[in-house]
Amino acid sequence: MFCNLFDKKILITGASSGIGSETAFVSASRGATPILVGRDIERLENVKNRILESEYRCGNIYSIDLSTSEGVNKLVRNIKEPVDGIVFSAGISKPRPLQLITEEYLDENFSINTFSPFLILSKLQKSRLISPNASIVFLSSIAAVTGTKGTVIYSASKGALIGASKALADELSKKKIRVNVVSPAVVRTAIFSSEQEGYLEEQSKKYPLGLASTLDIAATIVFLISDSSISITGENIVIDSGCTNIS
Repeated sequence: MFCNLFDKKILITGASSGIGSETAFVSASRGATPILVGRDIERLENVKNRILESEYRCGNIYSIDLSTSEGVNKLVRNIKEPVDGIVFSAGISKPRPLQLITEEYLDENFSINTFSPFLILSKLQKSRLISPNASIVFLSSIAAVTGTKGTVIYSASKGALIGASKALADELSKKKIRVNVVSPAVVRTAIFSSEQEGYLEEQSKKYPLGLASTLDIAATIVFLISDSSISITGENIVIDSGCTNIS
């Protein structure tokens, strides 16, 4: 079956909302058992309930702050069996102009967007908790390849994922572990309030195919963690509805 994830255990960070929560639901609908990680326990429970109410399977949920080494260690301690897929959806975006960048701001952005995925992967691999033939997906951003004013550090932190994915794809290929990146543009999510609808409408005019939804992004991620993409690794898939390559 296309994008069959039957009996696969998929670890998803940032699973409490947006793309992460949609990926959890879609992966469960394809037969996976998603393991949900996020900061907000109430939201995680809501995501799990949505999955269970649809009579799909769902694994444990973990309310963990992955911006700290303690949080990373706590997560790895709770993973008892090898996972078949990992989706790094957790991230923050706090635009700030160059002259207002501080060390604290750098630490905040890189700790969650960049450092925690690498540390989690390193510790899971060391503990042999990543299955052979597993698939790893980083959620980056179009900002990493196009750049927008005020997003210097965000772009850098997300761009690092793209660069690292190439090296990781090579390093892990001997175990048939695949590593890919998904880089969305503006996505219509719940983080935008009704007051920001005007902003979304203005943005949508720049997108020949319209703004993508969280389901659109989740569908691509699920394809990459399934065996349907078994020959794809080291790729960065940009999902921007044509805004960067259609005039």
